[in-house]
Amino acid sequence: MNRYFLKIVQPFPFREKIRINRTILLDCKKLAVEYNVLLLFYMQLKRYLKETGSDEVVKSFIQEEKQTILQVVALSLPQRALEKDVLCLLGQENIPAIVLKGSAISQDIYQNINSRTSCDIDLLIKESDVEIVDSILVNNGFIRSDPEPLPFLRYRRHHTTYLPKDSCQQIPIEIHWSFSIPGFFNFSSQQIWQQVEEHKDGTLKLSSQVNLIQLLMHHHMHAFKQLRNVIDLFWGIYVYDNKIDWSDFAENIKQIGLLGTTKNTIKQIEDLWPESSKGLRGLQILKNRTNKTLFFLPVHGLIKLEPNAGPLCIKDKIIFRLALDSWDTRIFSFMKSVLPSPKIIEELYKDDNNKGMIRNYLRFIRWRFFT
Repeated sequence: MNRYFLKIVQPFPFREKIRINRTILLDCKKLAVEYNVLLLFYMQLKRYLKETGSDEVVKSFIQEEKQTILQVVALSLPQRALEKDVLCLLGQENIPAIVLKGSAISQDIYQNINSRTSCDIDLLIKESDVEIVDSILVNNGFIRSDPEPLPFLRYRRHHTTYLPKDSCQQIPIEIHWSFSIPGFFNFSSQQIWQQVEEHKDGTLKLSSQVNLIQLLMHHHMHAFKQLRNVIDLFWGIYVYDNKIDWSDFAENIKQIGLLGTTKNTIKQIEDLWPESSKGLRGLQILKNRTNKTLFFLPVHGLIKLEPNAGPLCIKDKIIFRLALDSWDTRIFSFMKSVLPSPKIIEELYKDDNNKGMIRNYLRFIRWRFFT
């Protein structure tokens, strides 16, 4: 990985000038595009100028790229407008919802709304509100892209996706009721909402601890292979370094089952930023805590950071299951993929229950693995 690129996107203040030229900046820009951190890259270049004084090469580069920056920012405007509309729609029905990932991370961690792009909108609701939110969105012109019944989705997944029916811009809206696949971690919708904070303007947000937990689970869900997630976590630990009780946080991730995920993440951060990562008190506390675990499987050597990471392959799905904290959970996660509970099979094939439970299980297995 390009050391100049890594130095630019890291969260620490720039204490000294970097020997850099236009060719290096163009190489860094290419990586920023590939790993979907272009706005962060530009934000950091501006920060570099502010903290180190004039650098004509960087200053000229930013000026040349000004139009590109504006175009990327403009692409996010319809998304923000739709996000606001959906929140308003849910608010009118007294349904609490929280913005996750993209714009939430931009403001809470990077403290710059134009520091991060996203291809969709992520909203968190209470699991108990899943059916009513589905009804509200469908009745207001949105189409759910998942054809399976909602009880089945709640059992199998942690979100579902909606698309505006009559819009030329098909911006996906992911409605989450949890942070990860049910059964992977011990962190329920009710536990999440117990730690939600309210702004003065009435908007809701995750607490610092829960936001970091969400980032860890999200990184795990993508099998640890997205560099952008590693950067988000590095920045999160940096920004929260003096805000979080790290001993308490370490105990929480142990109870949730995130020790293996945290250990993999720390190893990635240390591999990419070996020197600067030593300056984070929280990271060192977490490292000491995760080093004490005896049931951790070292899947780090199987992970490769990939640009524009697409759908998970079989290897990825094995990796994120092996990274779970206990053998009971790992075995359960594999079994659950093949054999959901009879209640879920009944819900999925409720129009064909007269064919028998065994036959419907075979239908599920055929659908799960061969379609």
